[in-house]
Amino acid sequence: MIELGPEAGLVIVGLAVTVVAAWGSWMSIRSAARGPRWALAHLATVRPFGLAGVVAGLVLSVAISPLWAGLAVLYVAVTVLALSAMLRRALVRLDTAGGLDELPLDSRRQIVRRARLLILGAGVVLAAVGAGGTMAGAGPVAWMPTLLGVTLVVTAVSLSAETRHGA
Repeated sequence: MIELGPEAGLVIVGLAVTVVAAWGSWMSIRSAARGPRWALAHLATVRPFGLAGVVAGLVLSVAISPLWAGLAVLYVAVTVLALSAMLRRALVRLDTAGGLDELPLDSRRQIVRRARLLILGAGVVLAAVGAGGTMAGAGPVAWMPTLLGVTLVVTAVSLSAETRHGA
């Protein structure tokens, strides 16, 4: 068993959470531009990556100490798998009911404008909490909310209602 300190364990967990947040942000941007049919097709391809995350969490749980670091990675991966499956099932039901028709551009712009404000607000708050933690000497713990906040701010700035072919 590889013995890690609590700070190294937090870094591992922070990286897992940041990767998932970055993927979620990327998917939000693409879904806003390409629509729910694209999201449905994309979710069908995500399962192997979620399963790889579960395997990584299990391996880390057995191979490293502290145990909570591996279990946290496992939790993040299982949560991503569960939420992806729930969203995919909901989109399939919506598609069956004929509800995946593309929204008019004005409607998409309104939705994206609201989402952008909410995501931007959350990102700024997280980045501020992380910056405050850094100034208070919180060490590696502080970079996690900072990085997540920056990820959300970049997502908010990147959101567009315009369909981008090739994006």
